[in-house]
Amino acid sequence: MGRALDEIDVFRDVRLANDVEFFVGGAGVGCLDQTGFDESWQSCHRPARELGLNGAEIVFNPSATVAGLSEYLWKLEQPAHAVANAYFVGAINRVGYEAPWNIGEFYGQSYFCDPRGQFLAQGSRDKTELITAELDLDKIREVRNVWQFYRDRRPETYEGLTKL
Repeated sequence: MGRALDEIDVFRDVRLANDVEFFVGGAGVGCLDQTGFDESWQSCHRPARELGLNGAEIVFNPSATVAGLSEYLWKLEQPAHAVANAYFVGAINRVGYEAPWNIGEFYGQSYFCDPRGQFLAQGSRDKTELITAELDLDKIREVRNVWQFYRDRRPETYEGLTKL
C-alpha cells in the first residue's frame, strides 16, 4: 500500500507556516502547530484525509502540548482521525518542563491507536518512555470494508467548503 519511498508529498497549511504533513511509503507525519476544536482543528482534517487517501497505513503526529484544556482533547482528536481515515495513529507528546520558557507542564501520554480508535499502548504523563505497539495492518482493510467512509465519499459535494 502506498507509493514509492522516494516520493514525498508535502502539505503546508495556508494559515500556519509551521504546519507540515508529509507521506513516505505507508507512513505519514503530521506536525500541526495548534490543537483544539476550532479552525485550526478543522484545517488538520484535510491533510489527515489526504494522507489516508494516498495510502498511509499509520500517521504520526508529534506534539509539544502543555496541560490545560487541550489535555482532554488529546485523547479525542487523534483517535477521531484514525477512525475517519481507517489508519493507525502514533500520537507523540513530550513530558516535563522546558526552561527558560516555563510555559507549563508537557503532559506526555503518547499513544498508538488503531483504525477503530482503540488505544493499543499509552505512555505515562510524567516519564520519558519509548512506547511500542504491535500493529495488525490487515485491520486497515477490515475497517475500510466495514466502515466504508472512503467508498461512500462524494467529493463533488464539497465545493461549498472551498468557498468559505
